[in-house]
Amino acid sequence: PVKDAQLLRKILTPLFILLGVIVIGNAGFVILDPRYTFNDALYMTITTIGTVGFREVYEPTVAVQYFIIFLIVTGFGTFAYTISSITSFFLSDEFKQNYRYNNTMNTIQKLSGHVIICGFGRNGRQAAHVLKKHDKRFVVIEAKKEVTDSITHKYSDLVLYGDATQDEVLELAGISRASAVITTLPVDADNLFIVLTARALNPTLTIISRASDDN
Repeated sequence: PVKDAQLLRKILTPLFILLGVIVIGNAGFVILDPRYTFNDALYMTITTIGTVGFREVYEPTVAVQYFIIFLIVTGFGTFAYTISSITSFFLSDEFKQNYRYNNTMNTIQKLSGHVIICGFGRNGRQAAHVLKKHDKRFVVIEAKKEVTDSITHKYSDLVLYGDATQDEVLELAGISRASAVITTLPVDADNLFIVLTARALNPTLTIISRASDDN
């Protein structure tokens, strides 16, 4: 939620600045020349900021002429800044990652009876291959970013970057609605921790765990 608020602030800030300039422009035209109605002032403000150069509503007075100059200098810069900020925001990796994350979470929330794979090493990949072969939906949890970025399997949209030993990560993967969890982390203690946590979060869950040490 904090990250979403920061992203929203990035796109709303330049829009609010531009809106402020438009409000000042409207007020300026109305105050400096009583002939201007609200619609006239809005038309003059937008065409001035956008440097479109359509006709004048009225022959401007000296005061209005100076105000138009002020509005061109401040307004065009603000307009250009707003367009640049919004464009760069939608083209940024941050936006793409956030969009992909939200899309992943929306898809996972609709799943039920799926399998959760914790760790995408050799055993995790093998499990994913078998599940994919049987057209079984699954969610992968992997703590290495370079691994999650390289996943290209059929359900690559269902990949969570995070630590599977954390309760909240398992809950994000839909542990309460899952039919099974396969934990394939290289450390037995981590796998044991996930087994205990998963059983507590979903008592009816089928659990399959890797064990490096027979003990």
